Formats: sequence, C-alpha cells, structure tokens
Amino acid sequence: MKKITLLSFLLLMALAISAQTDTSNKKLANKPVVQQQLKIKTIPASRAVLVRKDAGKLQLQINQFRDSLIVTKAEIDKLLVEMNQKKDNMSEMGEMESLRLQMAMDRMSKMMSTLSNLMKKISETQSSITQNLK
Repeated sequence: MKKITLLSFLLLMALAISAQTDTSNKKLANKPVVQQQLKIKTIPASRAVLVRKDAGKLQLQINQFRDSLIVTKAEIDKLLVEMNQKKDNMSEMGEMESLRLQMAMDRMSKMMSTLSNLMKKISETQSSITQNLK
C-alpha cells in the first residue's frame, strides 16, 4: 500500500512538473524576448539530477506496476477458466446423477406395477376360491 501511495505521489509530482513546464512555455511565447529571459527560473544542477533520478525511478516503478497488473490479469483469467471447467464438470455430474435417479424411478415404477398386478391376481384368486366354495 505504501508503494502504491508513493508511486501515485511521484506520478502526480511528475505531472505537476511537466504541467508547469508546458504552461510556462505557452505564457512566454506571447511575451517579448526580454521579458521571457527575466521570467525563466532555472533549477540548480544538483536538483535537476535528483529530479531526473526520481523520474527514472518513477518510470521503473510504473513499469513494474504495469507488469504486476498483467501478471495478475493472467492469473485471474486462468482462475476463471478453471472455475468454468469445474462448473462444467459439476453440471456433467449433475446430469449423471439425474439420469441415475430417473433410471431408479423407472425401476421402482415397474416394481410397483408388478406388485399391484400380483396383489390383484391374489385377490381375484381368493374371490374365485370363495365363489367355488359357495
């Protein structure tokens, strides 16, 4: 979190410096040469070196951050593919279980039908025996 905050701060500083440079050049373009020379402020060489180093470090950190984002996106895409495959496997398992349940229900229905027919035959046989005895 500290690195991201520092990176953001350095990026804002670089943008502010470049914005100041751009606006000062635009303002000076409309003024006479004598006034332009009086308005230009130069920074010491040691400060310019530090600014260049910081800008270089910032660019390196931006590149590292971008690379880490690319890696993270690749990892997320990989996980997404894995999750979709697992979901597909789960639905296939669900289809297999559904098929098994349907087959079991069919078997139970046939068994109940057979038991019903058997009970009916027993009842008819008992009725017929009773009729014959009378």
